[in-house]
Amino acid sequence: IFQLTDYIIYPSEALRDITSKYIQNGTKTYVITDPWQLTQSHNPRKIDPNAIKIIWYGSNKNIIYLQNELQNLITNSSPIYKYELTILTAQYALEEIKKTIVNLRASGSKWTFRLVPWHIKSQPTQLELEIRNAHIAIIPSDPTDPLKAGVSHNRIVDACRGGCVAVASPMQSYKDLSDITLLGDNMAKLLNEAISNYPEYCQNLTSKREGLLKKFDPRVNELSWQNFWKDCLKNL
Repeated sequence: IFQLTDYIIYPSEALRDITSKYIQNGTKTYVITDPWQLTQSHNPRKIDPNAIKIIWYGSNKNIIYLQNELQNLITNSSPIYKYELTILTAQYALEEIKKTIVNLRASGSKWTFRLVPWHIKSQPTQLELEIRNAHIAIIPSDPTDPLKAGVSHNRIVDACRGGCVAVASPMQSYKDLSDITLLGDNMAKLLNEAISNYPEYCQNLTSKREGLLKKFDPRVNELSWQNFWKDCLKNL
């Protein structure tokens, strides 16, 4: 497909870099980042040790990364807190995650789960409501999985805009937002770090996010597409 293509649009520089060896001479490439979905920026919420609210949201194909992390999170999270994990996704993925939760060891009463079905007709209102009610967003993935190569920034952007301290795997595109995101391979360790220093991470998030997230503004996205089409017309 690339060999037959005159123009290629990417959601991230990381994905363009990965595929550069397949691009023909003369093919023009553009990066147009996905716009944020939340209608406004929200301030972080004050944390409550009796109800630290964590959120995970994503598509069916991403649920496996959460399943792989749940036991680690429960076993190695700090025992002095109680946790509520909201999982917002399609009903099929919720049914899969239920099977994982049943088999978790030593969950005790420290962790509770809210399984919330994704309602496509209620977006982005539902997504915004859930994010702005959480303290921390967890976004586990796998940097070595070819299916995740060059992943979009969208989940990180919405978490930060919603006032959540974001904890995520070190995907190449996520590193663009490393100043306001905790990146690493161990979700439990990162979660403990985020909670232990929550006020400082919240302050850092609110002071830096405006400048870092401005390129994900829907108005910037619209202008980028307009410029792309203008460029196409010039070459007709």
